[in-house]
Amino acid sequence: MTNKKLFLVSALFIALLTSGCGNNSDDNPVAATTTTGTNTGTTTGTSTNIPSTDYSSYLENTSSWAYNSGSSASLSNVTTVPYAFTADDTNTNYDSSTAITYNFDALSSYRASTSFENGILTIDKAGTYILKGTLNGHICIPSKISEGVTLVLSGVTINGQTHSAIYSAKKTPLSIIIEGTNTLNDASSYTYADDDEPSACLFSKGDLTIKGNGTLNVNANCAVTDKESDGIQSKGDNGIVITGGNINITTKGTDGGKALKSKNNIAIKDGNLTLNAPDGCIKAKGFVYINGGTFNLTSTNGDLIKVENDWEDDSEVTPDGDFYMDGGTITGTAYGDGIQATDELFITGGNVNVTTTNSTFYITDANGDDESSKGIKSGCDNASGTITIAGGNINLNTQDHAIKCKGPINIKGNPSISITASLKYRASGSTEQEGGKGITGEGVVNIGESGNPVIRIYDAEEGIESKTKLTIAGGDIKVKTWDDGLNVGGTGTDLNITGGSTYIYANGDGIDSNKNITMTGGTLVVNSDSSNDNSAVDLDGTLTYSGGTLVAAGPSGMDNSKQNSGSGVCLTLNGNFTKGQLINIQDSTGNEVLTFIPAQNCTSVKIGSSSLISGKTYNVYQGGSTTSSNASNGIFTGGKYTAGTLLGSVTISSSNATLGTSSGYMGGQPGQPGGQSGQMGEPPSGEPPSGQPGQMGSNPPNQ
Repeated sequence: MTNKKLFLVSALFIALLTSGCGNNSDDNPVAATTTTGTNTGTTTGTSTNIPSTDYSSYLENTSSWAYNSGSSASLSNVTTVPYAFTADDTNTNYDSSTAITYNFDALSSYRASTSFENGILTIDKAGTYILKGTLNGHICIPSKISEGVTLVLSGVTINGQTHSAIYSAKKTPLSIIIEGTNTLNDASSYTYADDDEPSACLFSKGDLTIKGNGTLNVNANCAVTDKESDGIQSKGDNGIVITGGNINITTKGTDGGKALKSKNNIAIKDGNLTLNAPDGCIKAKGFVYINGGTFNLTSTNGDLIKVENDWEDDSEVTPDGDFYMDGGTITGTAYGDGIQATDELFITGGNVNVTTTNSTFYITDANGDDESSKGIKSGCDNASGTITIAGGNINLNTQDHAIKCKGPINIKGNPSISITASLKYRASGSTEQEGGKGITGEGVVNIGESGNPVIRIYDAEEGIESKTKLTIAGGDIKVKTWDDGLNVGGTGTDLNITGGSTYIYANGDGIDSNKNITMTGGTLVVNSDSSNDNSAVDLDGTLTYSGGTLVAAGPSGMDNSKQNSGSGVCLTLNGNFTKGQLINIQDSTGNEVLTFIPAQNCTSVKIGSSSLISGKTYNVYQGGSTTSSNASNGIFTGGKYTAGTLLGSVTISSSNATLGTSSGYMGGQPGQPGGQSGQMGEPPSGEPPSGQPGQMGSNPPNQ
């Protein structure tokens, strides 16, 4: 028999079975299907034909999810504040009657506290020095002056001839007050004064404080290999403190030369900083603390902000490599990473807007090393790192992972986080497509243990991932991915949902755990790709549903049929469900349990609800209409439902119930008018919505 004939005979046989031997009408419905077994309820099916309304316009618009701005929290709520700004840090007053003024355009004499020779103004006593005019040379503080030196830059231009414009050679505390417009230029090649110093246009061996309301332009011009100059650098025990001023720094070195660099710490309270540095904008070894200010950062070959304890050995210095932020606005574009810390990274306030551009970061060099182009990153080969986000607004558009930590991640409080990580690639020698992930931690990932964090992931390979354990206890989370939505991989243990509202639109598995999935509260809505190599719920261990609202729509293959071992009730619907058509569940007296619209065509829907009670009978409808216009994550609330096609009834007898089979209800779709039986349904396919992510701070669309 030919394949074609075999197919026709098989189809006829199935049609006879599903039509009741050709006698299917409203008066003689399809015979009831009874499913037996320890964990299944009794189901009956029937065919009615009531026009359905297309509710696609109420689906989540994954291309324009919007949200309100996040709020700030006190840094002291999550960690010790690393630096307390003092009155001296911000005080720009000085006694002009005792200050020494140098106008380099009209110098007539020099004080005993200075000397001037060959264009070098040497300062060897404490005091306040007001600098004006143009100097083709250097300001040099050669010896340690414990009381400190204050330089008032009041309309001065200093053009370094053989190295820095300003060079403080010893551990002298140096304060810079900015008045008017000032410019510092260093030499294009350096003749070092001492070993490899100075190495910046403004170089201080001691602590450095910059304050005021004027403008300071710093041009680091040396791009000689291995001698690239930084813009501003301190090797002081405390480092750099900035509390004001308009500071514009440009460097030229592509493999060295940072805009702002400290051997220890950098603390910034206020100011407008525009930093353009190919090799990296801000670098410190101890900590970077952003308390305020506005930052416009560009690095075409490096990172925007990097805190890494990799400076040369120094037994007197034991920094950690931490980043703290509780205010200010950072906007930047980097070839490398946006913000990177070796150890701890805390954000409790302010705004972070980072774009990374290295689309070939995954290609290894001759040594087998690849690069990184992440948004926010913590950890290194020798430290796991931690990330805590408890406030602020974070907008990341990255080539690599948006938020990555080698240790734990804790997102709590009321931050707003927006992520796009859309790059897809295949590494050399690999057949698997990879891409940037939204939030990924090798340690435990906790979201929403307090507050209501808002997370929007518009595009990524995977949405939220932990290699250890993922817990969602609260928050407003929406995720769109081309692979898994939520994932616990590697040697990870559990995926736990205890609260919050989570919506997943995935072209891979909706939620995936290498071991167990537990849900005790909150709302979880999953729309998974309809191909049978994916699943809305995929796990290797035990599914434990005990509370909350679960709706997981996807293909009927893989693990969407996994049995629930929890105290709640899971009802699995198998059939052919159309994107945008209502699915309604109500009890035998008409009380509504759920009205839902799938965002993708699917063949299985797993539902967990506290309204599903053992011993009761429930009717399941497809299509129909509702008067409600209030849909969130595809779930309608309020309004009156007008029944569509009754797919069947199920009586709950335990923690699991099933209606229909994986090949469709009673062998096919419900019959058409006149009693004709439906044909065996094939899983439909659908493409996800596309578009650009919404802008931060806009209001959610009315759905």
